[in-house]
Amino acid sequence: MQEARRRKVGIWDPGKQHYTDYAERLAWWRARAGIIQAFEAEATGNPSYVQLGQSDAATRLSALLNREATVLGTVGDIVQNELPIRVYLTRRRGESFPLIFHAPQVFAATRLADFSGELVRVRGKVVLYKSPKSGKEQLEIVVDDPAQISASRSGRPRAISPP
Repeated sequence: MQEARRRKVGIWDPGKQHYTDYAERLAWWRARAGIIQAFEAEATGNPSYVQLGQSDAATRLSALLNREATVLGTVGDIVQNELPIRVYLTRRRGESFPLIFHAPQVFAATRLADFSGELVRVRGKVVLYKSPKSGKEQLEIVVDDPAQISASRSGRPRAISPP
């Protein structure tokens, strides 16, 4: 990397379209990788740990129905305009895993609104919710104690869209 930077090739070539904040992004990617590696090390041999980015996450969550799980995912959409408050952890393209907050003060205490795009760890019982309107079912975790959430900043760049 140092050689490419010195020679101004690849992403370091000022004539090429590239992220102008690559060094900041690289630090963010490395910090995220460290969080994931720590989670994976702790999860070794423990089926109750689920990383939402993995292809078998939905199957593993289903196997944990009505049991405690520790889930690692990225904070995506947050719906605060009605109760319950819902925080969607991104899983795969077009899919998400909801965290449900019946008490606004619990949601506020977690400070999840400040962690959009960041990895968070959630501990709780995986439950099945069936919508009374549509009949659609989904797995979720109800958060009733801020201690169920663990989040640390990985230094996410402000603008994360490509140039």
